Amino acid sequence: VRADRQVSVSGSVQAQLQQGQISLRGKLTTDRATIILPDESAPTRGSDVVVRSKAKDLADQAKAQAAAKASQVAAQAETAKPPAIAITLNLGRDFALSGHGITTRLTGAAEIRSSAVPGAPPRVTGEVRTDEGRYRAWGQMLNVETGLIRFNGPYNNPSLDILALRPNVRVRAGVQVTGTAQAPRVTLYSDPELPDAEKLSWVVLGRDA
Repeated sequence: VRADRQVSVSGSVQAQLQQGQISLRGKLTTDRATIILPDESAPTRGSDVVVRSKAKDLADQAKAQAAAKASQVAAQAETAKPPAIAITLNLGRDFALSGHGITTRLTGAAEIRSSAVPGAPPRVTGEVRTDEGRYRAWGQMLNVETGLIRFNGPYNNPSLDILALRPNVRVRAGVQVTGTAQAPRVTLYSDPELPDAEKLSWVVLGRDA
């Protein structure tokens, strides 16, 4: 439970330590979840601004010591056997996501398994879909008609297949997102196909140019 993340899960997980290796097996279902993505629009200092203070110097020194200790612990951990993970996570029917312009519920399931590469994060396979999602773009609230996120590898780089359309207009026009989470491709969409200027006009103004 945090101000921006609240998750409640149920299910059964077995943890075992045998011959220096930890194994996790089980199935979990999300009973309720609310995830609020952080806003990245907050102002930041310019690159030419340097803040110096005794307290900050002491904090930086403590941070460097903690990083050195953490690297030492990590080096010791690498010599141990990597964990064996096999967990199925079902998102349930009450998984809410909000932030970066999108407000939606998510459904679907994913398999979380340990990577074959030592030290690498677990691999995730599965599909997650949006349910009654809305997306804000160009000052308009668009309905997410198709929202599919496919995991097949690292958890932080799924493939995207998202289509959000402006409601209550004669032409099906909106935004289409493809590619991956780390390299998304955002394009204007219309059916029937129109020049980009016309697509943008239908999305922003709700009529042709």
